[in-house]
Amino acid sequence: MNQLTEPRRIRTVDELLLETRRVIMMMMTDYLSKWELAEEDEEEQDEKWDNDPSSKEKWDNETAEQDDQE
Repeated sequence: MNQLTEPRRIRTVDELLLETRRVIMMMMTDYLSKWELAEEDEEEQDEKWDNDPSSKEKWDNETAEQDDQE
């Protein structure tokens, strides 16, 4: 059966709150994992720039060009 043909079940406030909490926790976990990955990428980039300063200059120039195009 699908949602259109089966009778709707009335959910309690507690069930709705639990579902809302579950969704929020999933979203927070996803956000935090992406944030941690971004921090790791930033650290790797800093190490790369420390070892090769010309790569930072190249990146700065590319970023400036992209900003100018926008």
